Amino acid sequence: MDRNRDDRGRDRDRDGGRGSRDNDRGGRDDRDRDRDRGGRDRGDNDRGGRSSSRGRVDYEYTPRSREEVQKRATQGANEYDKYLRDDVKMFKVNDGDNTVRVLPPTWREPKPSHYGLDIYVHYGIGPDRQTYLCLHKMKEEACPICEERQRAQKAGDDDYAKELEPKRRVLVYMVDRDHEKEGVQAWAMPWTLDRDITGVSVDKKSGEVLPVDHPEEGYDIEFTKKGAQQRTEYTAVTVSRRSSPLDNDDALRFAVDSPLPEILHYFPYEHIERVFGGGGTHRDSRGNDDRGERDRDSGNDRSNRDKDDGRSGRDRDRSDSKLTWRAVHEMTSRELDDLIEEHRLDINPNEAKDDEDLADWICEELKIEKEEAPRRREATAPAAEDDPREKLRRVREDRNR
Repeated sequence: MDRNRDDRGRDRDRDGGRGSRDNDRGGRDDRDRDRDRGGRDRGDNDRGGRSSSRGRVDYEYTPRSREEVQKRATQGANEYDKYLRDDVKMFKVNDGDNTVRVLPPTWREPKPSHYGLDIYVHYGIGPDRQTYLCLHKMKEEACPICEERQRAQKAGDDDYAKELEPKRRVLVYMVDRDHEKEGVQAWAMPWTLDRDITGVSVDKKSGEVLPVDHPEEGYDIEFTKKGAQQRTEYTAVTVSRRSSPLDNDDALRFAVDSPLPEILHYFPYEHIERVFGGGGTHRDSRGNDDRGERDRDSGNDRSNRDKDDGRSGRDRDRSDSKLTWRAVHEMTSRELDDLIEEHRLDINPNEAKDDEDLADWICEELKIEKEEAPRRREATAPAAEDDPREKLRRVREDRNR
């Protein structure tokens, strides 16, 4: 009997040992799970989220504004220097008929005598063909582009000097009547169009001047845009027969709070010089080196600018003032897009079937004609016909036709 009690005792001891070990293992498992879960929680906190009691991240979503989304949607491949403040929208003239409403001048000094502000702009500066306000014309300060223009004129390089000439524009605030949701926009219109608008704003019989820019009693201006780039024409410029209010207090308020002279962005001389020179060395607007080592004795600055500077033939063709049909058609899709932006062509690349089609459009806009294949030369003597080198030359010419 005692032996049976001892056996049962040993059995209980073994069972108790297993139970305690199981409890220990269960405790360790629970502690491990807690430790793992705590580690994950700490990891979430390390990633910047704040975990609530339910384990969810406390995050407040901030919606993007329409202007922010539109800015991203219309961004280009490169960020360019702008001669107007970033918060000012630039008007892009619609193809065909346009109806715009010009806002009155809202600056006080100097006293405005016109609704627009005359500005002088240098276009196509540096490798990225950027745009800058002329420091000489606008502020009577030294301008690196004007200085280079003077050197070109002295050297007799009239074509190059003309490229560097500042272009006159008339900057206005306006509202596009066909897209009034865009609000107030700035428009640097050609001075010739401003001249035509001013001309139709005066009654030919009575000499009365129509206040086209009056907020309440002003008139809409209508015109038609045809062509693009060098062939752009503004025709059928008229003033609406009836006056109409602006109907856009926000636009007028913006013009009052941000007068045109205050939205101009002037870059310092050193910045323009660096961009103009391609970053350190002095280059003309077509990108050729001019490190101050010109051969002044030769008196031919053009020959030095046109020397091979290590770029490919395609890059040289693009930088020259006259592109060739072949050079355009050899460009990649990216280069064609850059060329459209560089020359401000009214072409939508997405509408082209392929790069060949897009290249045709660009050549048409830039008035670039296709080069004719070289004509086959006539033999001057029977001996030339038998010359193997002459035969090989003719075969190559026929193949390139």
